[in-house]
Amino acid sequence: RLEPLLGRPLRIECGAPHGWRTQARLAAKARAAPPYGVGLAGRHHSRRPGAPAGLELGLYRAGTHVVEAIPECRTHAPEINRAVAALEQACLVAGVRGLCDDCDDAPKSSSSSDSPQGGDIRYAQLQLERATGRVALTLVWNAAGAKDAAPGPARLANALWPDASAPHSDLWASIWVHYRGDATGRKSNAIFRVDDDDDDVAFGGPKKRAKHWAQLRGTSALSVEPLFLFSENHRRRDRHRPTGQTTSKKQPSPTTKTLDWGLELRFSPLVFRQANLAAFAKLVEALEPWVPEGADCCELYAGVGALGLSLRPKLAALRCSDGNPHCVACFEAAERDQDRRYASRGEDLAPASYVPLPAADAIHVDAVGADLLLVDPPRKGLDAEVIAALTADGWDRDGPCAAVERIIYVSCGFDAFERDLAALRRDWDLVHAEGHVFFPGSDHLETLAVFDRRRKGSGRPKRAGSSTKERPPPASGRSTRRDSSTTHSNKEPHASSSRGSPNRASSARRSKKHAPGRRSSSSSGD
Repeated sequence: RLEPLLGRPLRIECGAPHGWRTQARLAAKARAAPPYGVGLAGRHHSRRPGAPAGLELGLYRAGTHVVEAIPECRTHAPEINRAVAALEQACLVAGVRGLCDDCDDAPKSSSSSDSPQGGDIRYAQLQLERATGRVALTLVWNAAGAKDAAPGPARLANALWPDASAPHSDLWASIWVHYRGDATGRKSNAIFRVDDDDDDVAFGGPKKRAKHWAQLRGTSALSVEPLFLFSENHRRRDRHRPTGQTTSKKQPSPTTKTLDWGLELRFSPLVFRQANLAAFAKLVEALEPWVPEGADCCELYAGVGALGLSLRPKLAALRCSDGNPHCVACFEAAERDQDRRYASRGEDLAPASYVPLPAADAIHVDAVGADLLLVDPPRKGLDAEVIAALTADGWDRDGPCAAVERIIYVSCGFDAFERDLAALRRDWDLVHAEGHVFFPGSDHLETLAVFDRRRKGSGRPKRAGSSTKERPPPASGRSTRRDSSTTHSNKEPHASSSRGSPNRASSARRSKKHAPGRRSSSSSGD
């Protein structure tokens, strides 16, 4: 459906069909045990025949909460499958169970699909650290807190990782437990509790005890993941375009600055992480030639900053935002590491900042003065406020997007992308699009699209019906780097004040004060 607009076939990039998934979130169910089982330290204990014991991990059957086990799943990286098998065996040893309706501690009314369940573990999240082959494990425990869960977490940690003083084991990078019980214990698709004050305490916040999170093993709160680990250019780890890399006639000529091939992202259990990092890295490589050197970049829906930080060597300024506040600590840790690496070579990077705001609010502050807009929204697509700010209905000379000349859109939901495309085409030309398959074997497609503003002279952009003839993107962006003091506002926006007052946002951008809650490279320390 994009090909008529492009005037050519749509290129689609697809990677290996097996072993690509480096993150798995699996539901747990208890499994029946034989009459005699082996407990911790090899001691035998008796159970009634068929009594639930241990667990099996899998996925919910469509439309139900019935867990279907997926042993040796072919989409999982082999290390994930080994970790699943080790966890299932350790639960038998430690006497830890998955959720069940006929456990001894389950309420008698458990025949209802909404009734509470017994058992210990609700879910398990497994994240592979590709550089080490170790797995960061997060256990979602069916208890309100550590006191209610004891002694199960400690027993299971001992079975998985006997030497508690070791920084890591052969298989595990870290083990976390998240207490996810509540007053009702009702079944839910929500894996993590994300509205608690102590979430930031566990992952980079104040140094005090968290109520719903505990690190059982390991020394680091954040996992480290080199984005371009398996790229042929990862070993270079410099800012120069690899020899032999070419561009199409519709793309800018090669420049002296390119991606940060040594970028190491940080993740916690509460932030979004691509399941197929290798495919995502290829998309970033495909995106880079469309970024003008010296661009002033605003990134909405930024997550942990993977796109923006990858492109930072090319940029004059980078401002990122996301509605998930847990992304801030991950972004800052990756940014500090990036600054240290470049400083060791005597090179400077563009000023970078991060504000925890949803895109509908952030666009009225972060987009002011930006000539490049990066968007990577969830499957629902762009927020209505973002579309309005980018199209003629909401555009004006003093609006937040008045300076934006290019949009790079990474879509993970094609239906939503088609809707947004129809709205953007009134004022923007689609100059490039390609597809990337992140989930081989499915019908899901990620779409990378590049839009350039359609102008006639220097006035208001044309309405729908004007010429949409494709043209090559410009070879370069801004020639001068903005001072870091001009990349921050002095006040966090509110929906009621910023959306209706673009001049106010513009004057805030010119202030040399940093916004409360705004995180920037010029103010953050090691």
